[in-house]
Amino acid sequence: MYADYHTHFALAHQKSLRYPDGMPTTPNTDRRALPWARWLVLAVVLFTLFFQLGTRALNEPDEGRYSEAGREMMATGNWLMPRINGIPHLSKPPLTYWCVGASLRLFGVNEFAARLPAALAALSTLLAVYLLVRGAADEPTALWAVLMLTASTLFFLIARLITADMLLTCWVTWSVWALWRRSQWFFVFLGLGVLTKGPIAVVLPLFALIGLRPSLANFRWANGLLIFFAISVPWFIVLAVQNAELWRYFFVREIFQRVATTEHGRSQPWWFLIVVMLGGFLPWTFLLFSRRKLDAATRMFAAWAVLGLVLFSLSQSKLPTYVLPLMPPLAALAAMAQPRRWLNALSAVMLAIALALLVYYLRTRCGLPTPWVIGLGIATGIGTLIALFNRYATVATFLAVVLAVVTLLPTIERQLRHNTSMKPLADRIRREDPERKALVICHRCLPPTLLFYLQTKVWSYNPNAATKSSVFEFHHPTPGTPFIVTDAAAYRAMLTDERRVFCVASADEAEKMREETGVVWHELERAGQGVLYSNQP
Repeated sequence: MYADYHTHFALAHQKSLRYPDGMPTTPNTDRRALPWARWLVLAVVLFTLFFQLGTRALNEPDEGRYSEAGREMMATGNWLMPRINGIPHLSKPPLTYWCVGASLRLFGVNEFAARLPAALAALSTLLAVYLLVRGAADEPTALWAVLMLTASTLFFLIARLITADMLLTCWVTWSVWALWRRSQWFFVFLGLGVLTKGPIAVVLPLFALIGLRPSLANFRWANGLLIFFAISVPWFIVLAVQNAELWRYFFVREIFQRVATTEHGRSQPWWFLIVVMLGGFLPWTFLLFSRRKLDAATRMFAAWAVLGLVLFSLSQSKLPTYVLPLMPPLAALAAMAQPRRWLNALSAVMLAIALALLVYYLRTRCGLPTPWVIGLGIATGIGTLIALFNRYATVATFLAVVLAVVTLLPTIERQLRHNTSMKPLADRIRREDPERKALVICHRCLPPTLLFYLQTKVWSYNPNAATKSSVFEFHHPTPGTPFIVTDAAAYRAMLTDERRVFCVASADEAEKMREETGVVWHELERAGQGVLYSNQP
């Protein structure tokens, strides 16, 4: 008995050193999730992240950029310098490109392989959220946090797109988990985050640290910082040795100018990201305003979300995807509030909406007979009432998420017309020129999805070397760069050659292109704002 007391006292003393302001929360070990609940949540997550992941063509411009840079790394074997059409592309550190290139090497050049790293990063983020919230509260709350994050609007959409933001969110969430656990892995995740999107990967976990207010004595800072710099710095040093302009370009143009100036044309009102964050967390947003105990975990999650939002709102450059790393703490805060009656009611509403959408889809697209429509409508009402009073409202949420994904996903993806892929144009070029003898040239643009699907370099005409529009972006060319034409006379000479020429231009540039080139163009194909022309019928 004395030994047991001594052991208990020693453990309590260790916890007091680890958490000087008291334990962050006291997990309720009596509240454990049923085994089937874990499998149910896992099924929701896997279905939501991977269902039809490779059925949609890559969108312009972001998905095309990351995919083509990764493909060129894989094709050339040069994993050091990201390139698009052979032009250095240094707007982000290389880790996202490495992941995409490795996936393309393993699974082939296709949409599923290109999007797989983002989906796996989302899956890893959800695992980190589960472990964080389970340590701060209990397992049912952790499962709710995973469901909420999976079904939140912004997280769901970005998990199925190729951007650096989901991978950044993954490393930031794991960094906070390691911080919570006082693990040296904290420095590893910080380094990986910097290799993904720069210094912001360090700032966000430090905000969580401010809220946690822990004793930092347990961290071995010398070893940790050595690990951090060993992971995050070598790539920058090697490229800086090869190109002295890298530091100025990356830290001045890509970081300072984005934060402090309107140089990149992404300025928005100060409240823009507040609306995006609250709207992106729908349908769970109202749970954020529930009362909860102000313990260490709540302070940590709140500081992570609020201070991060303040930082992003002060920045002159604002994009909706910037707030994605703030979604995990919102899910944790919403789940830890746990007003069960509201969760049941919300699940019932979600189920009713999802079933109604399914009935509408079957009626309009599949010609479902009227008796079946009436029967499904009655089943919808019964299912909603059951969900409303069901103790395990997770089942209703599961059905709602599954049915909503099935019915809404194709519609949502069809609405991305302003970012339409250039895949139809690439397919037409392949059909018209199977032996690849024709000249392919882009007029004042360089759509990266065209490069990805052609799997070859193309010529591009851009006399100003800085043309930029909402869809097509020219990647910082300079005169003399291979496959870049800046002289109008040389451009016309290429077009009047005896070879067949395919020319891709934006719809806005079509008439100007006809006047500028003096060539009789035949329109072959359109894809969103992109138009494919040929000098032969």
